[in-house]
Amino acid sequence: MKRLTILLAAALLLSACGSSARRVDLGGPRTILRPPSPTALRFSTAANRRFAREDVQRLIRILELPPGARLVARVPKSAPTRFGNSLTGTRFVRGIAATHRIWIVREPLGRVVRFVRTHAHPRPRPEARFRGPNYGISFRRIGSYAFPPVPGRSWVRWLNAEMLPLSRGATAVIAQAGDGWIHEPHNAPLPRSVKRIDVVSRSGDHTRNVLVHVRAPYDVGSIVALVNGLGLSDPEHVACPWGFVGGPTITFKFRTASGKLIARATVTDTFGSALSGPCNPVQITGRGRQAPPLIGADLLRRVQQLLDVDLAPPSPRDVSDCLLRLHRWTVRSGNHLGAGARNSPPELSAARNGRYWTITFHYSGKVTLDKPGPRGLERCIDVGPRHVVAG
Repeated sequence: MKRLTILLAAALLLSACGSSARRVDLGGPRTILRPPSPTALRFSTAANRRFAREDVQRLIRILELPPGARLVARVPKSAPTRFGNSLTGTRFVRGIAATHRIWIVREPLGRVVRFVRTHAHPRPRPEARFRGPNYGISFRRIGSYAFPPVPGRSWVRWLNAEMLPLSRGATAVIAQAGDGWIHEPHNAPLPRSVKRIDVVSRSGDHTRNVLVHVRAPYDVGSIVALVNGLGLSDPEHVACPWGFVGGPTITFKFRTASGKLIARATVTDTFGSALSGPCNPVQITGRGRQAPPLIGADLLRRVQQLLDVDLAPPSPRDVSDCLLRLHRWTVRSGNHLGAGARNSPPELSAARNGRYWTITFHYSGKVTLDKPGPRGLERCIDVGPRHVVAG
């Protein structure tokens, strides 16, 4: 657990400092970030199961109820059937640790909601925060909130909270927390010999949107450790919904220092789907063989943060179509660098009312303007699928 904590802390420091810096200066001597071991995030399945069972207890304790809330064993008979449907069968789903609580509060619904808004615990923090200092706890009658997966330990974590007014001014509250533990493959799919990684993102049959060459030892080691820490998607061990939606396909090419291809990993980004987000499959091929598919969890988001890239950027066509739908915009394509600039990033020239802007689509996935533009232009360069950063 100690090595996991150290790695995550280093990753947070790195994302805060940007992708180009690999030295951390906190007012003292500069520290070089050492690349993690390829197996730094590999733990036994039994240990991960214990972690999940302890974690659901931490998640459900986020919900703080008014004094006098009475814990009961069953949903009140007067409550609609759907109110307790979320509890049915969850405890028996493969690979998921779950716990639930049911309370009766002798206070009206609005007062319970206000109390929860004020007293919700700030840790662990959900990925999606709502208005006010509520730390993501639901004020509505039905809410479902996801927490970041823990690398090497769990691939999905959530808290469901549901509140319903009862007769005589009381309120019924159901909370359920779940944690899907990682079922480790027998062998780590990537070896220590990986020294370079090429990352390519492509939408459909279009040309690549992102092309990043990763060579920094810390970045390479961190991505290898993250991939080696992913769990099996074998339906015998894990219950995972497989209803995918469209999104870019991200390919990782793992190479030796000399450039020899060791393995290839393909991830179809479905993170924007409420059903299939954590289940985006990772298929690794090496030496002509396919390894068992893995559950991607939030691998793509962590790679984005680590490298400071956008793996699901808007395409020039997306931005051009958006601007043409607005009034008085003229859009042209082309590179200002002229002939011979075959590897230069694509550009658009946007004009309105005699003013011109150059929009550059960098191979890091970032889209930039040569100078600040009006609100409509700024909005149009943010029209991409945004699957990877959803949640």
